[in-house]
This record gives sequence, structure tokens and C-alpha cells, in this order.
Amino acid sequence: NNPVQRGRDPIFRTRPVSVIRKGDWKLLLYHEEWQLDGGREKLATNRAVELYNLADDQGERHDLTNENPAKRDELLKDLLAWLEKTGATLPSQPNPAYAPEAN
Repeated sequence: NNPVQRGRDPIFRTRPVSVIRKGDWKLLLYHEEWQLDGGREKLATNRAVELYNLADDQGERHDLTNENPAKRDELLKDLLAWLEKTGATLPSQPNPAYAPEAN
């Protein structure tokens, strides 16, 4: 509930991301972190995925990735299957300027 203040630029995300929404749930998959920081094996720490329950958190402020692994895995499975089925173009080369420690 924090609208953009006049005279201030909104924040834009420029990382490649895929999103799935299913009911009240929304999952975001950040492709650079997924590819460069261990993918599924390191989901607890690599921040490649964010999970939100929009019924409780419309502002997407409380990431439930580690608190609800069953829902995370369900949506991630559905999203990865959709990406494969549609042949969606995904980044295949790491961005040489990507520096996660700079965030």
C-alpha cells in the first residue's frame, strides 16, 4: 500500500524472470540465479524463486519460498513444464556483468 511518490521514479526489475499465478499463489523464477547459483539444489539459499500468497500479502513483502516448500515445488513444477511445453526462449548465456554480491 505504498504508492509511488510524486517526483520519484518507480523501481524496475531488469533481470530475466518467469512468473506463474495459480489461485492466490504467485511464484517468480529468476533465471540468472537459477542458472548461476545452483538451481533446484540450492533453492533454500540462492533466491532463484520467490513465492507469495496474494490473498494475505498483496504487496509481495513476505516471501514464503522456504516456509511452504510444497506449494513452491508445485508451482515451480508447473512453470518449468509450461516453459518446456511452449518452447519459451530463455537466457542461455550468463550475463558477464551479473554481480549478485552487488545487491
